[in-house]
Amino acid sequence: MTAHGMVGMKPFLAVWGAQCLPVPSVVLSGPGNMPGVQRMTVEVGRLLDATLAAVEARRERVLVFFGYLADAGQVDEVIACLNRRANAVAALVVDPVCGDAGRAYVEAPLVSAWPRLIARAAVALPNQTELELLTGATGATALARWRERFPGLTTIVTGLATENEIETQVHADERVYRLTQPRRPGHFSGTGDAFAAHWLRAWHVRGFSAPAAARVAAEAVGRAIDAAIAAGTTELPVDERD
Repeated sequence: MTAHGMVGMKPFLAVWGAQCLPVPSVVLSGPGNMPGVQRMTVEVGRLLDATLAAVEARRERVLVFFGYLADAGQVDEVIACLNRRANAVAALVVDPVCGDAGRAYVEAPLVSAWPRLIARAAVALPNQTELELLTGATGATALARWRERFPGLTTIVTGLATENEIETQVHADERVYRLTQPRRPGHFSGTGDAFAAHWLRAWHVRGFSAPAAARVAAEAVGRAIDAAIAAGTTELPVDERD
């Protein structure tokens, strides 16, 4: 598995024994929320090409997962690489990281570029904010526009919040599956990465359907949040039993 971006997924996948080949898109000198942190964008297309070339040389194919991308130029680099190395790619899954909690945290050109990569994917995992940013709409209208723009794409929308619940919607095979969890108090770091890692393991490694894998992931993240609350921390634990 080539996991591009989403560094937080690596500990989960490593504990489960899944081989993960991370390809960075940006290097930070410290935590992203630390004042004065320095950021360096890397040649993601060149690095990804080298990884997939090695896969091709072994006559193997891998699942490619994309998370954080630094700018619109990286989207084009990645697409060009996927065109060159199509024989090495078994499936493409994307988490179009561009916002959360109702706000964007990337520049507008990247938001505009993401759909070019999403259109090539088998599965996409946007949260509610990302769904709205990428469609220019809100609520049910955002979902309708998404499905018009990406027909046939399996889509897992996370973070659909009400006062008491968090809902995950899985749009697959012309059906909608709704999974709900109680809404826990507080904010916890890494829930999106943990959900993606649990979902990938259930879907790609264990062979679950997309909706069944989403249920496994949502329940595992819920247990991790409960464990974090009990420990008095906002950091999710990695539990190999999951």
